[in-house]
Amino acid sequence: MSCSIIAGDPASAYLRFGLSGFRNVLPDDVIERVGRRRRADRRRRALVLTTHFWLLVYALCDPTIRGLGTLLGSASVALRDMFEGEPVVRALHKSSLSLKNSCPKRLKCFRDLFQYLVGEARGYRWMDPALRHFARVTLVDASLLDLGLSLLKFYDTSRNDAPSKAQVKMNTALDLEAQVPEAICLGPGNRHERKLVPKLVQGAKKALFIFDLGYWDYGFFESLAQAGNFFISRLKSNAVYEVVRRLHPRRHDYLVRLGCPLSRMDRKLRLVGVPFEGETYWYVTNIMSRKLFTPHQIASLYRRRWDIERFFFNLKEILGVRRLFSRTRNGIQVEIYAALCTYLIVNILMHQAARAARIQYSDLSFRKSFHFVSLWMRQRVGRGAPLSADDIERLLLDLVIFAPAETRATKRRRGA
Repeated sequence: MSCSIIAGDPASAYLRFGLSGFRNVLPDDVIERVGRRRRADRRRRALVLTTHFWLLVYALCDPTIRGLGTLLGSASVALRDMFEGEPVVRALHKSSLSLKNSCPKRLKCFRDLFQYLVGEARGYRWMDPALRHFARVTLVDASLLDLGLSLLKFYDTSRNDAPSKAQVKMNTALDLEAQVPEAICLGPGNRHERKLVPKLVQGAKKALFIFDLGYWDYGFFESLAQAGNFFISRLKSNAVYEVVRRLHPRRHDYLVRLGCPLSRMDRKLRLVGVPFEGETYWYVTNIMSRKLFTPHQIASLYRRRWDIERFFFNLKEILGVRRLFSRTRNGIQVEIYAALCTYLIVNILMHQAARAARIQYSDLSFRKSFHFVSLWMRQRVGRGAPLSADDIERLLLDLVIFAPAETRATKRRRGA
């Protein structure tokens, strides 16, 4: 297929990396090596790991799939065309896919593939001059995924005064510079964020963690500081603190100790306030350098936390993680990790396209990038309308959006 796209623009980069190199982001030998290490493919007659992985990726790219029946109905054609005639697809049945989704070894394999893609995506990390003082900047937050009532026995979050509901909570640590989730912890929706936070921050050194009030805990603050890390959080509305001294005569910049007299922290922290639209927003941090980080710079760093909200939106609304068809705890986690791997593959393709076109990663739209990948995969299997060269060029050129609307919207929410 020939297109009149000028070499060097992001559309040409997507044509080169997206169409011909989609599977090069995660080679088959990597998947097979993971399967051998976990002994997940001991029976070659069953659904092998390579087929299993790309089958779940294809399910995310086709919004018409609503269950195992429609997925397996097009699986043979889909995977045969995707792999260009390679003999990777055998007879598939609902029981085969359900059994593999429920297999603990397969869950470990999907976790390993997720960690591999995280390592690949970190290689495209862009360096922000404002963040050069930290080894890395990590955004920490959690989001809820609604599940079917058949999963109440695994993820029951109902209360006495509320109807029954099944939810899974996804605690996430997002690398700000690479825009990739570096750690994921899954648990019931009624489990508090603080119980899983040690798994998200373990092993970090000289890193900056930005989180909301769900992780407000004096012991957590102390553990981060003792490990040589930094943090920024909003001040709780009912927080009790003692002002040690004022650090600047004209700014809201104080040295404080958090806690009441009976449970007061020994470590001194910095409390800064930034006025905005008639209100003053307060932030707590252990960044003590007043010359490098003024109160407004501290508030600006905290506003970057909205990048993880955009990640949750991309995962749930664009990739469609809300549409899960597994009925077991293990199967739900397998599907979530498959969606995370799909997100990372598209993320790497966007970084490659931005680097080839010499533009910023933020100038590319994840929604449009995933839409293009979905159209390409569906066209390859004959489930989408054929695209001409002009249609491909129009779609590719439409991928780039400068000054995204969501960025302007988040700028208005400076104190949030």
